[in-house]
Amino acid sequence: MIKDNGTVKPQSIKKSGLGLANMKSRAEKVGAEFSYDYHEGFKIELIG
Repeated sequence: MIKDNGTVKPQSIKKSGLGLANMKSRAEKVGAEFSYDYHEGFKIELIG
């Protein structure tokens, strides 16, 4: 898990162009689960 504690406005989060789809695809290829969240900062998590 990687998380920061910055202030994020949900409307400013880009749904593409951040490599999120690529990270999800790569996680699925190795049998892992990828997720991201932008509540109280921005977090990406890989569970495998």
